Order: sequence, then structure tokens, then C-alpha cells
Amino acid sequence: IVEGAALRELAELSESTSQISVITAKISQSLRTGDCSMEHVASLIGMSSRSLQRALENEGTSYRKILDTVRRSIAERYLVDTDRPVKEIAFLLGFSEVSAFSRAVRNWFGASPRALRQRTHFPSVPQSASR
Repeated sequence: IVEGAALRELAELSESTSQISVITAKISQSLRTGDCSMEHVASLIGMSSRSLQRALENEGTSYRKILDTVRRSIAERYLVDTDRPVKEIAFLLGFSEVSAFSRAVRNWFGASPRALRQRTHFPSVPQSASR
């Protein structure tokens, strides 16, 4: 009985994790095409936007939270691993204004895009080495 219950729980957890993974992948894909709206992502998955919203609510999350997580991850990679202009990164992530992107980066990382880039590209030189 216990084993059966555990297997059912595992299957349900796997299904919900899989669904969130699919949604996350579709959001990432949609950012590349320029339309990361919930309606567009829901249509890619074959759901109505309301069904998608309900499914995410059942998992204790929201479309906005997942979109924010995807954008944060991609922004970090672009800022740290590339020399793309901040304006281009903002556009690629679906931000309408560079200022909105800069505010988001400050909220995510506690630093401006430029400061984050400098901090990761040029680590602090130890005081003894600078003399």
C-alpha cells in the first residue's frame, strides 16, 4: 500500500515538474521569436491561457514568476558571457525599455547591468598586488 502510494505521488510530481519544464522551455523559445505572452505560450502548448494559468496556480506558481526566472537566467548569461550591448539584451528578453531591463537586473542581482558585467569580467585585484 505504501509503495503504491509513493509511486503515485512520484508520478504526479514528475508530471507537474515535467509540465513546468515544458512551459519554461516554451517561454525561452518564445523570447527568441519576440512574443512571450501567456496567450502565445499557451497556444504553443495547446492550452487556453486560462487553463495554463490554472495549472500553474495548482503548482503554486504563476506565468509571471516563470517568465521572470527565465529572463533572469538568460540575462545573467548574456551579461556575464557576452559583450552584447545592454540595449540588445533588453530587447532580446522582451523588455520594451532599457530602463525597465536595468531595474529588473538591479532587483535580481543587486547591481546595474554595467556593474554586474564589470564585477564578473574584472574581479577585484588584491590590495597587495596593486601596490
